[in-house]
Amino acid sequence: MLIRPIQYRDLESVRKLYDETEKSHTFPQAGILKPGRGIHRLYGAVKLLSFFRNPMQSVFCVHVAQMDGQIVGIVQVRPINTIHSTWQVEHIAVSPEVRGQGIGTRLLRHVFEYYREARNWTVEVDIHNKGGLALYRQNGFQSLAQFCYWRLSSQVLTKLSTYEGQALNLRPVSNADASLLCQLDASTMPPMVRQIYDRHPNDFHRGVITRALGTVGRLVNHTQRVAQYVYEKERQAAIGAFDLLLSSTGLEPHYAHLLVHPAYTWLYPQLAMHMACILQNYPPQALHLVSTDYQSEREEFLESLDAEVIERKLLMSRSVWHKVRESRKALEGLQIPEMLPGFSMRPPIAERIQQEETRQDPPSTGW
Repeated sequence: MLIRPIQYRDLESVRKLYDETEKSHTFPQAGILKPGRGIHRLYGAVKLLSFFRNPMQSVFCVHVAQMDGQIVGIVQVRPINTIHSTWQVEHIAVSPEVRGQGIGTRLLRHVFEYYREARNWTVEVDIHNKGGLALYRQNGFQSLAQFCYWRLSSQVLTKLSTYEGQALNLRPVSNADASLLCQLDASTMPPMVRQIYDRHPNDFHRGVITRALGTVGRLVNHTQRVAQYVYEKERQAAIGAFDLLLSSTGLEPHYAHLLVHPAYTWLYPQLAMHMACILQNYPPQALHLVSTDYQSEREEFLESLDAEVIERKLLMSRSVWHKVRESRKALEGLQIPEMLPGFSMRPPIAERIQQEETRQDPPSTGW
């Protein structure tokens, strides 16, 4: 079996395998392309961008497993920060005919070695996908958090838009606000999750190429983007933000990212009402949101709206330090004297400081 980066002749086989297994409800990512029908027209430009360092270099990182001339497995990954220290496994699939032969493990190990710059890896797995959970745990992934994807119907959104909310100091998101949004994003995550994501202000900065490709993508998909944040003058900080991807045709649901500082949970209903008012200018369609188990207030708020749970996923992470620990254990088990007959391992010589510490102090006189 051969595992290699994707080529143009593989696109049709990869698309079929991808369509058979993809059932994700995640927020569409601006920095990733999925192997759909439109990728045939963009493949030349995407391949050219991958040859030199640029913001869109890793927009289409797909590797395939080939057996007897047939594509039997695929894996797609992407970096989730600008310094490429953390990568995410977006999708992995194996043909039903060859499952159970360890192809999924070989695909994962291939990308682990191929992208050596990655210090951490993440993946989202459906909590009911026992096979997927076993695959990632077998390859060193550990549970980090739980994500829940929600669906707010158009009727709920219409009802929300009729409520009167408070006056909020809302500002449109721009590159000048990258530091504020980075601080807000960090404040919503526990230390372990924050360390894995390893985000910096540059991750919230949209360059010229990124904005241009985002505009082209929205024109092709008939979508629009609205991103705003709530600014508090006293603290000079962003205390809440949302990012809306709106469907102009009404054929696809709307998607939203919602961030609220843990000390300002009262902003959840206020921002939800504001988003609902914006959606009234578009064809009626459901809104998809995501919540995490370390933001219980958001989940309680969505439950109060009778929102529908679409999917629950487990966020898992894998660190390169896992390899370091394994290598240390292997070195400790080596019998060096037997391997090197002329080498003897002597105990270390006690230093003077250690001898000083062992001396007994004279009895105290009380003065």
